[in-house]
Amino acid sequence: MALEILIAEEHDGLRSALCEWARVAFPRGQILQAGNGAVALELARAHRPGIALVNLTLPPTDGLEVTRQIKASTPQTRVIIMTMRDGRSLKAAITTAGASACVLKHRLADELEPVLRSLAREDADTNEDEK
Repeated sequence: MALEILIAEEHDGLRSALCEWARVAFPRGQILQAGNGAVALELARAHRPGIALVNLTLPPTDGLEVTRQIKASTPQTRVIIMTMRDGRSLKAAITTAGASACVLKHRLADELEPVLRSLAREDADTNEDEK
């Protein structure tokens, strides 16, 4: 089964760039995209992606609430939060919401691929265990 990755980012240019990058990095994967929290939740419930890359400031529902709802409906989905902000209290809130990882947007080029590949391996291992 091919990995499905949901990319939820309201900025069209960044979302397009992330989708293109994911298509190259995971050529056998299916890339889903959402420009807001409502669409992200719809897609997560319908497709049950292995990984969801979610912007923290996603409108109209912020990324923390989107993460909570994704984890409630599809607990196997691993969520990565993207944010411009940093701090201990934010990281605690992200973890409490159920995210598996957080990547700072200004570090996406360096940090996203290793985090995504690690979670993709976990997803493949989980799917293999379920057979």
